[in-house]
Amino acid sequence: ALAAKREAEEEIIRQRLAATVRKKQAEAAAAAAAAEEERRRAREVEREAKQRDAERAEAERASRRAHAQAEEEEAKKDATLAQLEAARKLEAAQTELKEKARRQAEESR
Repeated sequence: ALAAKREAEEEIIRQRLAATVRKKQAEAAAAAAAAEEERRRAREVEREAKQRDAERAEAERASRRAHAQAEEEEAKKDATLAQLEAARKLEAAQTELKEKARRQAEESR
């Protein structure tokens, strides 16, 4: 009877230990799953940050290109205005020379 009672107590202890082991394994599995989810979220955040960095860099490049293009257009406009001014001055000088030549021709008659 004593041996049977001791064996029953040992069985209860074994069952409690087995239950504790299963509980600890379940906790460890849950912790591992949570850690994996945290790593997945961290990778996602990092990917999104890289994407935003790439988009920002592209926007900066596009802004620089637009600025350079605007400067180029301004330079072309300035060059065109300078050419028009030079043409106007040339025409005025030619008109003045023709007028001088006409006066000299009249005076020499």
